[in-house]
Amino acid sequence: MGDDQTVIEAAEGGDGLKRWRLLCRPHGLYFYEEMTLENEVYRVDEDGNEGAVVAGAYWAPTHVSGLFDSSGAAREDAVATLPWLRGALTNGS
Repeated sequence: MGDDQTVIEAAEGGDGLKRWRLLCRPHGLYFYEEMTLENEVYRVDEDGNEGAVVAGAYWAPTHVSGLFDSSGAAREDAVATLPWLRGALTNGS
């Protein structure tokens, strides 16, 4: 997404493989996004053997919500939709 949004809240999963952000768009609507850390990508030869790394580990978007009228509604939906987030927010991550 572009830079025309404000981060309201963020959390990371206990295993370090998930990230979540609650954001506000300039028009006053809220949404959230989940990112998942993906492993390195290797070149595979015709025999199925892994070769050189062609892409390092990276954060990939795995969920982007719709728009909400309030940050509370967006947060509530995120907790209901992303099971790992409930524990991350409870633990203060």
